[in-house]
Amino acid sequence: MKTFILYGSERTDIDGLANDLCIALGVTLDARDSSYIGEYYSLDSAKFSCRIESNLNSPDEVEEEDRYQEPDHRQYDLLVRLTLGPGAEPVEKKIAQVEGLELLTKDMA
Repeated sequence: MKTFILYGSERTDIDGLANDLCIALGVTLDARDSSYIGEYYSLDSAKFSCRIESNLNSPDEVEEEDRYQEPDHRQYDLLVRLTLGPGAEPVEKKIAQVEGLELLTKDMA
C-alpha cells in the first residue's frame, strides 16, 4: 500500500525549500530542469519519492486555471509531492516539521 501526499508552500525560493527538506530528511534531492515543468528537485529511494516543483507551469495560458498544475491550490507557489511506501511513515512526520508547508491532499492506494 502506498500513500500519496501533496503539500503546498507559499515560499517562492525552490532552492531554500529543497535545502530545508534535505536537512529534515537527511537526504540529498537532485536539482533538475525540464522544458515541460521547469526547475524542480527530486529523490527516488526504495521507501519513498519526493518532488518539489512550481505550481505555475504554463504562465502564458489564456485561461488562468490552465496555468497551474493544481488550480484549486493556486495560492501556493511550490508543490511538494510525496509517495510513501510501507515503512516510510517517519518521512511524513519529518516533512510536516518543515516551515511553510501546508498539507493539501493525502490518499492511499
